[in-house]
Amino acid sequence: MRPSSLYVEGFTCFRDAQDVLDFGALSLFAISGPTGAGKSSILDAITFALYGYVPRLGKQGISDAVSLGRDRMAVRLEFVVGDRQFRVGRALRRKKAASVILEEITNGNTRLLADKVRDADEQIAALTGLQYETFIQTVLLPQGEFDRFLHSDPGERGKILRELLKLDVYERMRLQAEQESRQQQQQLRLMRERLDQDYADSTSENLEAARGKFDEASGQEALAKTASETAAQQLQEIQARFVQSTELASNRARLKQLDSQREQVSADRDRLDRARRAALVIPRLETLDDANARVAGAQRELRQAHTQTESAQSDLGRQSTSHEHAQRELTAIAGLRKRIQALDELRGVIERQKKVANEAQSTNSSIATVTKDHKAAVAEQRKAESTSTAAERELADARTARKTIGYDADRYRALQEVVADAIRGREFHHRLTAAKRQATVAANKATEAELAVKDAAASVEKHKVAFDRAHEQVIKAEAALQQARNANHAAALRPTLEQGEPCPVCEHVIERLPRRLRAPELEDREDAVEQAKRAESKANRALEQSRETAAGAVSQAKERREVAEERTADLQEIEKGIAKASKKVAGVVAASQRAVILSAEVFEAISTEGDSCAALKQQFEAAGERINRADLARQQARHRQDQAATAVQHLLARTEELRSRLSQLEEEGSQITSRIVGVTKSSDPAGEREQLVKQVANLETSERKAQEALEAAKRSLERAIATERGAEQRMTERQAEADRANAEASKALVDSGFADPTVTRAAVLPAEAQQRLDASIRGYETERHQVEVRVLELENALAGRYVTEQDHREAGQQAQRAAQSHHATLETLTRSRQDVERLVVQVERAVALRKEKAALEGRSALSEQLARDLKNDGFQRYLLEEAFRGLVDGASVRMKEWTNRYTLQWDDGAFYAIDHDNGGERRRAETLSGGETFLASLSLALQLSEEILRTAGAVQIDSLFIDEGFGTLDVEALEIVTDAIESLRSGGRMVGIITHIRDLTERLPGCIEVEKGLGQSRWQVARVG
Repeated sequence: MRPSSLYVEGFTCFRDAQDVLDFGALSLFAISGPTGAGKSSILDAITFALYGYVPRLGKQGISDAVSLGRDRMAVRLEFVVGDRQFRVGRALRRKKAASVILEEITNGNTRLLADKVRDADEQIAALTGLQYETFIQTVLLPQGEFDRFLHSDPGERGKILRELLKLDVYERMRLQAEQESRQQQQQLRLMRERLDQDYADSTSENLEAARGKFDEASGQEALAKTASETAAQQLQEIQARFVQSTELASNRARLKQLDSQREQVSADRDRLDRARRAALVIPRLETLDDANARVAGAQRELRQAHTQTESAQSDLGRQSTSHEHAQRELTAIAGLRKRIQALDELRGVIERQKKVANEAQSTNSSIATVTKDHKAAVAEQRKAESTSTAAERELADARTARKTIGYDADRYRALQEVVADAIRGREFHHRLTAAKRQATVAANKATEAELAVKDAAASVEKHKVAFDRAHEQVIKAEAALQQARNANHAAALRPTLEQGEPCPVCEHVIERLPRRLRAPELEDREDAVEQAKRAESKANRALEQSRETAAGAVSQAKERREVAEERTADLQEIEKGIAKASKKVAGVVAASQRAVILSAEVFEAISTEGDSCAALKQQFEAAGERINRADLARQQARHRQDQAATAVQHLLARTEELRSRLSQLEEEGSQITSRIVGVTKSSDPAGEREQLVKQVANLETSERKAQEALEAAKRSLERAIATERGAEQRMTERQAEADRANAEASKALVDSGFADPTVTRAAVLPAEAQQRLDASIRGYETERHQVEVRVLELENALAGRYVTEQDHREAGQQAQRAAQSHHATLETLTRSRQDVERLVVQVERAVALRKEKAALEGRSALSEQLARDLKNDGFQRYLLEEAFRGLVDGASVRMKEWTNRYTLQWDDGAFYAIDHDNGGERRRAETLSGGETFLASLSLALQLSEEILRTAGAVQIDSLFIDEGFGTLDVEALEIVTDAIESLRSGGRMVGIITHIRDLTERLPGCIEVEKGLGQSRWQVARVG
């Protein structure tokens, strides 16, 4: 796992949203900054994003990571595993459950992997190959827990090594081998049952007997087949003559029916002839009808034309009268045009009158507006004077109020540096009592569960003894039963006999079953076996139940012990938190209240004082803002006062100017009015002129329209006369055509033999009816001829050998009996063949199954042997010991190089330091000093990283983070350790060091700087490398 980028908001000291921290260009780098700036919080954020909690707070106290004054924190981490990129984001609100989203990023596209906490945790552990405990001891070595791997118990160290080096693959191999062995044993049992049950009769002797039966059935089937084929051939011949006899009788009956239809066919021939003759006359009659219709149309047209001529003559008289009236009215136009000319001479004067009136009206409006503005300016001047006076008073009041607040800036800054720790200490105190109670309760429950495990183990042993006794009783009862069967062999054999089956002793077929023999001793032994087996089954169930109970007790004891340890760890974390907060807060409390562990009341007092001081600061800043606002308001009021005075003077001058111009406009308007009155009394001379122009135009238009209407009436009369003459001519032509058509129709009736047109039309038939009638006549004649010919053919073919229905039925029954006999012999042959084929297949399968059984027995033995070899107390323990020894050997080389005094040793599950300056004295690792412990832990961590890189299939650890610890080293040891850390970059691994040592920070190529601000911190990448 290698981090790519990190984003946090509201997390510990990073209260505001931080810029994304890009790890892309960082390989070996320091994370530096002052104490308490939040360097370790960067690693906490990575751990929280991956696992949902951090080492310093545990699972229960993770909500304490939310920044002071914030209700929510959010962390988003992008990381790379191999060539795959992922993004995980977690968010948490106080007193609410956390939320998480895990995504995979491929070519800029994201795919959701999980959005539930449990699913995301499982997938992250699977992707990285690391559980939380392993992660904080191999990838992220947190502050205060750097030496955890060195001091862990052997079981936990073994678990970490198995996980990192993938040694658990051998445990999985053992479990797989045991599972395969159980499956193979099950398969062997099934194979034996199949051989005993399904393939018991699959012998070569049974196969030969089945083949003999098949040969006999084949002969019988051949005879039955010949008889069936002969009967079928005879039936076919009889059936052919029966069909001919039936057809002859049918044709004779049909011939009689055709004779009875002869008269109807003759009548149809006469009807068809009359229709064909009528069809020749109908066109002449239709021509006559059309000519008569055209004559009637010409008559109607002539009457309409005469009516239109009379209407045109009447309209011409009306239009002549209208035209004469219009000419008389034209004489008034000359006087009207003279009046229009006089009004045109006043046009310029009237336009000037309008302009003068408009300008006078505008001037009056301007005077009113300026007067109104003058009043407003006077009022604004007075208001500005009042506002200026009030602003002076507000400024004086604000300055007086700020002096009375009593804000201490130095005390405020001191409290702000520790107020977050005071709040955290107060919260830790509140949780302390509950944590102690929970730890005590959890420890008591764990003890009770461990006692229950011992009781369950004793119960299992008790039931195991009972089952062994029951099993021995079954063995004894079965032995007694076998002895009874040997003594009463005939009675024991009788229940296995079946009538018609061979005897298992003499192999003769049993014709009649012998009577059952009474054997009281045998029956008693069988009852005893059944009772013993039931007792054994009952004891076995009790044993299994006790084992399940014991397993449940062990699981519950383990879970309760883990809970107890977790509660104890939580209690210790709370106590550490209180001590840490006390140390930071002690600098601002009174000397009389200072102590190593401060009370909750002291934390509460500091928190309250911090809040009060913050409130005073806000009041002080608010008072300053009030002074600024009052001073600005005073300046603005004075400026508005000056502007109002200037505006008043300007508006007075403008009023006098407008009144003078109004007097001039009124005098000019009076002169224009006197001139217009001399020409017209109308108040609207222009309107009067327009009315006169319209009157002249209307007179001229009326005369022109009357002339046009007169000319149109004359043309209409001429057209009506011409139309009437044309209608008279067409009437004469249509009458002549009708006379000719009448003569031609009369001649056609005489030629066709019809008396009149009515009879002719009644004889007409449509073309389709004529076709159907002709086809019916032809069909009748054709069918009669065909039937007569077929009757003659059938009489010649049968030659008197007619077959009745009774003859045909008897021949069919005989053929059916022969076919059924052949079918029965064929079924017997088929069953014999199937028996032979089944036995051939079963014999082959039995042979193959025995070979498969032998091969499976070999594999089962191999699986059992492999499972025994891979048990924890054998091969796996050897591999783990070798891994530990290789790890310690490599770490010893580093330890000797760095200290020139110590090497490390692994013995009986514990780490030891060999002191070469004291004659090779062996000391437990717990006795090393702080600096020596750091070097030992670092040497193990670095060697473990190299071992992982060299191990094929191990977890790929692409990054390593170390939090503090370098302050305990001297200059020479620091130089050696720095060289060792630089070598870890091989293979592209990322290494991050949290330190406040300037020389180490400058030695490393990359650097992330964390800046501590007032109430929050920020990060930035100072350099890459």
